[in-house]
Amino acid sequence: MEVTGNEGCDKKPGNGIWSGGLTQQGSGVDDGIYYHNSEDKGIILTADSAWDRDQWRFARLYGSKYDDFVGWIEKEPGQHRFGVWKNNGGGKFVQLAEDMDGRIYCIPRGLHFIDMNGDGYDDIVCITPQGDLQLSINNKDGTDTKAPTFRNLGQIKANEGYLQDRVRLADIDGDGRGDYCILDDGGNVHCWRNGGTKDAPEYWQALGLRFTAKGMGDMRGVRFEDINGDGRDDWLWVSDTGQTTTWTNSRSCKKGQLGDGLNVAWRQGFWHDQSSGPTHAGVGQFGSSGLRNRVHFARIYGDALDFGLLPALDYVFLQHEDLDSGYHRFTMRVWKNVGRGSAKLKADGVKYCNMLGHADGRMDYVWTMSKGEMRVYYNQGLTDVSGGKSFWGANEIIWEPTQYVGKYLDRRDLHLMDWDGDGTCDIVWVDPDNENRPSVWLNLYPYTGKWNWTPHLNPASATGIKCTQKRGRGIHDLSVRFADLDGNGRDDYLCIEPNGRVTGWVHKADNSWEAVGQIKYAEGADRANLRWADVNGDGTADMLWVDKFNGNARVFYGRGRANPADNAGSSFKWDRPSDAFEGSYAGTCQYFPDLDGNNRADLHSITGTFTNQAETWFSPSCGLTDRQGDDSSGDPNLPNPPWDTNPGNPSNPNPGDPQPYTPNPDDDKPLGPCTATYTTLEDIENDSGKISTFCGIMKDGYDGYFDTFAKYIVEQAPDAMRQFLKDRGKEFFDCDIMERIECCRICEFENKNCRWCTDSNCDLIDSPWGSDPGVTWEKRAEACPPDYSERGIGETWEFTTYWKLRQADTEKFYDAVLSDVGIDRDKVKFAEWSQLLDHTLDPACAHQMEDYCYYTGFWNNASYDADFGKGDVINPKDTVNSAVSSIGGLRFNSTVVIMQVMAGRYVEEGFLPDIVNSVSLPVFMMEDAVTHMEDVVEMAKEIEQADIKFLVLNFLSALFLALPFLGEALPALGFAQLGRFVTIFAETGNTALAIESVVSDPSTAPLLIFSLIMSGRSIRDTNRLARAAKLRAGMRDEDFNAFSIAITSKMNKIESVIRKDDAPLICGRWG
Repeated sequence: MEVTGNEGCDKKPGNGIWSGGLTQQGSGVDDGIYYHNSEDKGIILTADSAWDRDQWRFARLYGSKYDDFVGWIEKEPGQHRFGVWKNNGGGKFVQLAEDMDGRIYCIPRGLHFIDMNGDGYDDIVCITPQGDLQLSINNKDGTDTKAPTFRNLGQIKANEGYLQDRVRLADIDGDGRGDYCILDDGGNVHCWRNGGTKDAPEYWQALGLRFTAKGMGDMRGVRFEDINGDGRDDWLWVSDTGQTTTWTNSRSCKKGQLGDGLNVAWRQGFWHDQSSGPTHAGVGQFGSSGLRNRVHFARIYGDALDFGLLPALDYVFLQHEDLDSGYHRFTMRVWKNVGRGSAKLKADGVKYCNMLGHADGRMDYVWTMSKGEMRVYYNQGLTDVSGGKSFWGANEIIWEPTQYVGKYLDRRDLHLMDWDGDGTCDIVWVDPDNENRPSVWLNLYPYTGKWNWTPHLNPASATGIKCTQKRGRGIHDLSVRFADLDGNGRDDYLCIEPNGRVTGWVHKADNSWEAVGQIKYAEGADRANLRWADVNGDGTADMLWVDKFNGNARVFYGRGRANPADNAGSSFKWDRPSDAFEGSYAGTCQYFPDLDGNNRADLHSITGTFTNQAETWFSPSCGLTDRQGDDSSGDPNLPNPPWDTNPGNPSNPNPGDPQPYTPNPDDDKPLGPCTATYTTLEDIENDSGKISTFCGIMKDGYDGYFDTFAKYIVEQAPDAMRQFLKDRGKEFFDCDIMERIECCRICEFENKNCRWCTDSNCDLIDSPWGSDPGVTWEKRAEACPPDYSERGIGETWEFTTYWKLRQADTEKFYDAVLSDVGIDRDKVKFAEWSQLLDHTLDPACAHQMEDYCYYTGFWNNASYDADFGKGDVINPKDTVNSAVSSIGGLRFNSTVVIMQVMAGRYVEEGFLPDIVNSVSLPVFMMEDAVTHMEDVVEMAKEIEQADIKFLVLNFLSALFLALPFLGEALPALGFAQLGRFVTIFAETGNTALAIESVVSDPSTAPLLIFSLIMSGRSIRDTNRLARAAKLRAGMRDEDFNAFSIAITSKMNKIESVIRKDDAPLICGRWG
């Protein structure tokens, strides 16, 4: 929905309304703790050297997949180089002819290779004897025959009071940049985070104590290595014989602060069939001591332990041998890592979006596997879960990438967003290997009631949409986001640079894309801290900056399009940041979905990465704050109801209060027959306490039943539309069928009766399927489904159908859809492609949908119900509400007219019958609406007690207010618009447009009569009354039948009375 004129209201920190308990009680799956296992690969390389000075290193010189073998060489005092053996995979190394110049002088005691700028390539860091850091950056220009070059950036960090032997470098927070850590005298680890987005650190953030010593003894054994490939360096302690104890590093949700933050969730790993002890047995078989520095952990084989992970670290032992020549021989023995675990957390899979098409926009919870499989948990619409209530309803798997693209997809590249503006979230995959170009699967659930998707791989409408930025390692460090910046209901494509600068494309209402250049200039904030959500409820997305330490969030409110020349180069205007949310957990565990459907982002906090439990603070709607929130008490100061004469005292209720309507299983007919007769208004007033009121049925009991009724009508609408096309499509459409053309000789050989076959150049037929060279495909004009009699060989029901609506039958088509399915014309759309429910896409079409992928399993240009929700189901209560709002005037003016008749003031010929004839129609229509409200209650009970599939036909055939439709549906307005029609014209008194519609379509006359009689002083207006009577006189029985047969019968009875000779006297004086 496009939003206009809605400014919303700013979110204030601390005014959230607590959910009262856990809104996530633990869901998803993980891979458990780390269990190590290995394969002995034996000796894979031998190298001789003139030194044995701990000069060997492993470094990712060419990217993150492999570690290359590097040897430090001192050419002359003060000058050194590195010999390089490039890792070509499979355990194969090739020595480069030319040595590598690191542009930095550092002896082996301080030499480290680690990625310091997050680009995936190892840089060179020298830790000075005093504990300072110096950096030389990898220029990433290496080739198969040449090592990369480096740039020396000098000192990047001063020491923290500890010398070289106490300093460790580790990516402690998993952002891809090496951090600075020290070991205190007790072996505990304190760290400083490498901050910024440039090659050199822009700042260092103190993290405080991040690992507590485990009493292993010799601190020289402490290392940090990413053993399992999750991007976070783990704590390893290596004994003097290479035996290794491992504690894995996982993201934590614990709230922190600068100086004591970015907590780590540590878990000990073990050998694969053990529950205690080391992960690696060591190499004691090759010696009893002095082996620690000869043990390395490196990506030798470059294999990940599971999809979506970085390569795991293999165990490398450089066995030393003194040669007779005085040289030293180093034999590389490798044990390949085939362990598993502690790399995938339950909390890493959470996503939120409105998947079911809830009318209020509330978001469902979609837990996404690391491989891309999605499971939805239905949002039940609760705002309080105290007492252990479950916030989420049923859950089911809704999407599996291997079914659509034939491979796994990384969940970080999958986005839930609204592509087509129908209010329901679709699935978008941005291809990280193809400049993040999008493919989309349009969500058909609101139209089919099933999890079906229309795929658009590399959609033509999005040609040119791309982002050359690369995502980082963290779950929030994404280069592409989707958010609706302009409020038109279609999410826009945002390309985000590491420093937070945003460029992108706006998705316009006609499905085209507009390149808008810079959307937001960089604020110097890591993009991993940025989120996008509608915070103030104005219908457009705002930008949030989330503090990674404490979870507090500041918001940049979006203010729409702007002239870049006047707006620092940005095409959208943003307010300066203001505080919005007070966090209770670390920033990576904070989410901002709209879970209660009030169009404002809520604070949804994951409490633990292992448990994936969560609690929520709902953002109040504008102007309202709940007393039980985390805010101070607030009274909205609402007035008491006019009948509440003794508020707060339930023991003494006002006897005049209408009692709540409680549906009675035995008798839900609160409107009994009125058998009394009255001669004066005083008699009616005196007897008013005995007269039933329909107000009770208007209470929540009825609303609950109608909600049940409407819900199932909506759920069945997609199936009804598809069935309508099958049953009556040929009345309005011509069809082309994509036919399978076989070689005639093949048909004869297989004894098949092929309608379509060919002998022409049969040997040369080249089918796009490849495996069946005797087949080709062509479009043929044939009968529309379900008539398959004209089709050829094969699974004919699967052959793709091209629907073509005949122009001459367009109006009849829309009328028929309204009549048979109950869906208005403005809710009928045509899908370019819709996939048949039982058809599975061929794996050959996984990467890109070529033309042949559409030969089977699709309908082209078929109609579907777009955005048809419960609000579109005709509710008789609307009619009653509209009528009741005006009936006071009708009752008063009727009394005035009757008095004038009694006084003989109305003398125009034929006017007295006009009064009865005109007023009777709206009265009967309102009575009919109330009757059908009772029918809704009864039918809703049946829904709750019986199989819905069995009842749908009864619902559609007995649809209230229009029970039953005869002949063609009303093409101009129809009863679906009655409530809105009456309200509009009763309030404005504007009858010109209504009369024009009657002239063009007489069947709409009842609507105009209704508005004429129910509006203001109309019954006292002779001209209006005469016009209403004239319209009534021109109506035929079939015109009434289109509304209700019951009304027809009653109107005929009135007609039979007023045609009698004495009718004017009877109806005028006593009617």
